Amino acid sequence: MLISRRWYEAMCLSAAVCLLCGIAVGGDIDELTAKLKSSSPHIRADAARRLGAMGPDAAPAARALCRALKDKNDAVRNVVAGALGDIGPDAASAGADLAQLLRKDKAAHVRQIAAWAIGEIQAPGSVVGTALVAGLKDKEEQVRKHSALTLGRMDPPYLAAVDALVEATSDESDDVASSAVQALGQMGENAREAVTGLIGLLNHESREVRFAAASAIGQIGSEDPSVLPVFLEMLRNKDPDTRLKATLGLSHMGETAVGALEELMTALDDPEDSVRYGAMVAIGSIGPKGWQAGPALLEAFRKNTGRRRWDAIAAMILVKQGTLAITDVRKALYSEDVDDRREGAISLAAIGPEAYAAAPELRDLLKDEDDGVRVAGARAVLDVLGEVEAPSAVLIDVLTNSESSDARSDAAMAMGMIEYELPPGVVPALMKALRDDDRWVRWHAVRALGFLGTDAAQAASKLRQSSSNDPNDYVRAAAVKALEDLKKTRKTRPIGGPQFMGDGGHDLIGGDDGKSRITGGLVVTRPDTDDEGEDATTQPTTQPETQPETQEAD
Repeated sequence: MLISRRWYEAMCLSAAVCLLCGIAVGGDIDELTAKLKSSSPHIRADAARRLGAMGPDAAPAARALCRALKDKNDAVRNVVAGALGDIGPDAASAGADLAQLLRKDKAAHVRQIAAWAIGEIQAPGSVVGTALVAGLKDKEEQVRKHSALTLGRMDPPYLAAVDALVEATSDESDDVASSAVQALGQMGENAREAVTGLIGLLNHESREVRFAAASAIGQIGSEDPSVLPVFLEMLRNKDPDTRLKATLGLSHMGETAVGALEELMTALDDPEDSVRYGAMVAIGSIGPKGWQAGPALLEAFRKNTGRRRWDAIAAMILVKQGTLAITDVRKALYSEDVDDRREGAISLAAIGPEAYAAAPELRDLLKDEDDGVRVAGARAVLDVLGEVEAPSAVLIDVLTNSESSDARSDAAMAMGMIEYELPPGVVPALMKALRDDDRWVRWHAVRALGFLGTDAAQAASKLRQSSSNDPNDYVRAAAVKALEDLKKTRKTRPIGGPQFMGDGGHDLIGGDDGKSRITGGLVVTRPDTDDEGEDATTQPTTQPETQPETQEAD
């Protein structure tokens, strides 16, 4: 979920106030801590907000913030609780104080953000568990919701909350009920006793609750023998919504869903496109044990249209049968559809060096008219061909000159994933991107510099500036993390050629281990199921979630 507009606007306003007051967001901690005692609620709230904006760097102020949780002004308490949450685990000692706030504060919005902040600081269940359980029965819906969500995030799980969460699945608010269901799912097998009740929720009147239940059952019941038959029966149901719920639940069961592989392969021909795509995702989640579905997935890719058909190729890669799709994917690179060219390049990058036969098409993508396709092509040339100079030049050009913020973000992310000796222009381009107008471009640039470790050491001073002065709280937090990551040495691999492609090089028709390397025909090969190699899609692409909205001081 992207950051809410209201919260983002509030943060921008806060940054503007900081400039007007002549105080940097990352101002002196002692000075800001002293302002928490001001006679003005505006100053107290602003000081707390600025401390929260500093993230983990404000940990020394955690004790003072805990004292400020007793402020007479509810808006100040609200901002203070949010600040502790923004500091994160370094403020874990605030657990008892936030739990007290959740139990007894008279303002609903304060109790709500207290529940959220408890999850952010990762306070132990022994300290905050009973308060969160009590929060499930709060008279305010949002307090109940955030209490449930925080219980689901606790690691290790707070097992004493299972019964209360099961009860909360019957909440009059569908939002609260689905949050409780989600929390049970996150507890995994620890919430096994909830499976029977969750199965009953598959017929709930709320679609949101029904789908949350299907997901949770898959997460909890992967080892429960009673679960798979339920999903198999659902796959045969005449109602398409029921069939879709089955694919969703199976997608959370991992390799234990292999018992449903045949039915999922049948579902690839379902008359409802949502069910077909759900089946693709579920098969992919099985991993290498679903290798037999390779030909059926390829056929599904050929039969379907639109961007979602690429879920079939993604599933083929996950079940270690991606090489079967190379010929079809190469054809897609000539498509007039931008999405086809981009998704094709991404797929070949995930397949890796075994897609070397696509070298001519991939090099051509570096000159594509669409910047997003050029970035995907650059990523594929790096990962498939092991070439560095030309794709790096493309990434630098897009990050520096593209009018598309999405393309610039993708370029920054791809730079952070370069596994070879860096061309000289990469780090300076990422440093320049720290001043980009788009917050997510800056966020990806910060993270990319962190991923590059000691090779990006020259960016340290710029990252320190971002950690203090960037107007976006997520960028500042990412910069703090990146500064730590700059101390790490990243692993590199050799550039191009037979050594890049494996010991002794690849035979592009067949491998010396008897397994098919590159496709011409449809030769289905069984992979080594204990192969835990990483694919090319391990870096995060989603943006972080935000805290509940805070209230301004009166």
